[in-house]
Amino acid sequence: MSRVAISALLATFIAFSASAMAVEIDTDGDGKASFTEIKLAYPDMTDALFVEIDLNSDGIIDDEELMIALKTYALAGPVVDV
Repeated sequence: MSRVAISALLATFIAFSASAMAVEIDTDGDGKASFTEIKLAYPDMTDALFVEIDLNSDGIIDDEELMIALKTYALAGPVVDV
């Protein structure tokens, strides 16, 4: 992932509180991302990658799991319409 993409993504997360997932990902506003939600932001998301990112195996991606995935490059920045 490029440094520009990382910087843009981090700026997006800084704009929200530390516990608020980006609106582009959390479309239902529950603070978590289901497979369906995250697939919209990350079209290349696979079932296997989702399971890998879902560290506590609860079937959803929370803020902490998403940040870990981004830091470890399991995910690139989300696809966001501008």
